[in-house]
Order: sequence, then C-alpha cells, then structure tokens
Amino acid sequence: MKSTPLIGLALLLTTLSASADIDRKVPVVHDFRALAEEARTQRLPVLLIVSQSDCGYCERLKSELLEPMRISGDYDQRVLIRELNIDAGESVLDFNGLRRSAQDLASDYRAWVTPTLLFLNPAGAQVSERIRGYNTPELFPWYVEKGIDEALKSVRAE
Repeated sequence: MKSTPLIGLALLLTTLSASADIDRKVPVVHDFRALAEEARTQRLPVLLIVSQSDCGYCERLKSELLEPMRISGDYDQRVLIRELNIDAGESVLDFNGLRRSAQDLASDYRAWVTPTLLFLNPAGAQVSERIRGYNTPELFPWYVEKGIDEALKSVRAE
C-alpha cells in the first residue's frame, strides 16, 4: 500500500504528540534518597502527589494542573513535582535508603486519601500544609501556589 503525504503527516504528529506526553508526565519516585539529593542540590522543596492508578481525581489533578505546571517551565526554579504511586506491590527506597512499600511511606505522612499533595523539604519533612482531595478546581491553584511559596521559603531559610 502506498503512503500518502497526509498519512505520513498524521503519523509524524502522532509520534510528536506521544513524545510530548512522556515529557509532561509527573515523574513517579522510586528512590527518595536520589530525590532528596536533587532537592538539596537545587535548594528546592518537593511537591509530592500521593496517587493510585485507579484514582480519577488523581489523573484530573495531574492533567489539569501538575502537568501544565511542569510544561510551563515557570516552576523549574521553585519546586520539584513528583508522584508517589501507592498501588499494591509498589515499593520505594525511602529517605533513609530503606526498601519499603509505597503504602507504608504514604502512611508515615498520613496520606490515606488520594490524591494528597505533600510539600516536603529535602530531608522529607513536611514544610507546608498538605492538600487532600481535588475539589474546587477553580480555587485549587491558589492553594497549591500558597503551599509552594511556604515550602520554598522554608527550604531557602535552612
């Protein structure tokens, strides 16, 4: 079958779109020691979304707010945005280098509701009030900005 220029263009656009999706995804953390070192080196707080694969609100929060924040580049010097997936069977290296279940780590932060946003310093301590759930999307960015500002001030004061 002969390919037409429009099919080639469609394939190119699909490929570019797929690679753009990869770049915009919120990175899932598996090694919190490495994340702590990155945060320490850059003197930035971590905005951690605690999520689950079957959580529709988690997906909405990521696609409507967190991924656009990452794409904009406006937050590159203010916060590291990462995800902790607490699905059964997920494990991580915690801030002390211990292998544990992601659910246990989330429990340490009392993050039983997904999504929960945590604002952490490079040592893993909370430095701003957590945000549970994803309600009032029209006001939500204000709460996230407030959390980032407080966390950044705390990290820079250390």
